[in-house]
Formats: sequence, C-alpha cells, structure tokens
Amino acid sequence: MIKFFRHIRRSLINENRMGKPASPAGRYFKYAIGEIILVVIGILIALQINNWNENKKNRESWTTYNTSLIRDLQQDTITINNMLRFIDDDKIYQEKLLNRLSSKGVTKDTLVHIARYDIRINGRAYRPPNDKTFLAMQANGTVELFDNETYLLLLELQNRQAIAGSVIKANMNIFITAAEKYISQHSFNEFNPVSGPLLEKSWRDVDETELYKNVQGFLTVKSMVSTNTRIHYKQVLELTEKVLNKLTQDKE
Repeated sequence: MIKFFRHIRRSLINENRMGKPASPAGRYFKYAIGEIILVVIGILIALQINNWNENKKNRESWTTYNTSLIRDLQQDTITINNMLRFIDDDKIYQEKLLNRLSSKGVTKDTLVHIARYDIRINGRAYRPPNDKTFLAMQANGTVELFDNETYLLLLELQNRQAIAGSVIKANMNIFITAAEKYISQHSFNEFNPVSGPLLEKSWRDVDETELYKNVQGFLTVKSMVSTNTRIHYKQVLELTEKVLNKLTQDKE
C-alpha cells in the first residue's frame, strides 16, 4: 500500500504537479514531507487493519461465549423447574398429612402412624447456577460486548442468584436442624436400626400431646421452608427466562 502511494508521489514530482520548479532544498523538503505522510498513512492503515482483525476475533469469541451462556441458562431453567416440581409435590403431600391431623375423627393411632411412617424427612440440596461462562466473560472482558440492557440484566440475574442461594442454604439448615430434632425425639422408622417389642411399647406409651406438638411443629417448619424456598427459586427462574429470551433474540 505504501509503495502504491510512493509511486503516485514520484509521478507527481516528475510531472511537476506538486508546485512550481523549486530549488534542490525545496525538492528535498517536499520529498521528506511526502515520506512522512506516507509513513503516517501506512501506520493508520495498519492500525485500522489490526483493529478490524481484533474486533473480528472478539466478535467470534463473544459468539462462542454467548452460545455457551445460553446453554448454561437453559440447563438452569431445567434444574430450577425440577426443584419447583419437587417442592410442589412435597407440599401437596404435607397438606394431606395436615388434613388428616385436622380431621374430626383423628385418633392417637392415626397420629402415631403419621409420626412413625408417613412424615418425610427429605429435602433437596441447593443447586448453584451454571455461571462459569459468565464469570469467564467477566474475567476476560468479553462481557463488555453485550449491549447495555443485556449486560445489566445479566448483572441483575447474578445478584438475584447470589441472594437466592444464600436464603435457600439458610432454609436448608433450618430444615436439617428440625429434622435432626424430630429424629432424636422419636424412633422414626426410616432411620431406626432397632426393632422388636421395646420399640413397639415406646410407641404405645408415647405421650399423645407431646407427639402432636412435635409432629405439628416439624410439619410447620417444613412448610415454611418449602414456601420460602419456592419463592426464591421462582424469582430466579423468571429472571433467567427473561435473560435467556434476550440473549436468544440478540443472537438472531
């Protein structure tokens, strides 16, 4: 490219198109100025080509990351929906137990059966989001290629995930504490290694009022934890789907 401009400049000099005939010093000055201009033009062209190549590489990298980010968010929606289904199914089951305990014809035998066989000491550990792609984009600066609206949505989602994770883990600790207390108070069949007449006698002689308080208390804690956990999972899911839709539209 520089050789091309230099050829034109020399042609102009030879044809006296750069001005009137000048002294040797004047011609040398013009020649020097022309060389400087050619160098500057060459540098500018080189920088432009380099910037173009760099932008192309960044765009290709961003496309790869964006595809990976969409895949991560899609997996998150599947995970959260599974969690919500588990919570909803378990909540229905817990409500059935509470209805049995609240019925007019409930007896001590019903209470003992629920306490011994029907209560579920189960839960699901918190599943952190698939955020490796987004964290990598933040680390290498690729995230800055997003438009401002998308970038802010991603930051909002990251913040919401962090809040939800903290609350859900705290809820799980509350549930585990309540479950451990319940198991220590009663010979819950699922975890009891002992069997025989002494076990049966302990259930026959159990204090009905105390047992009711323990069962009702555990079910209340579990219901509270499930409800609160569901709220935060739902908030994360809604925002995840919003971000996912935005990324998909941008990709198209």
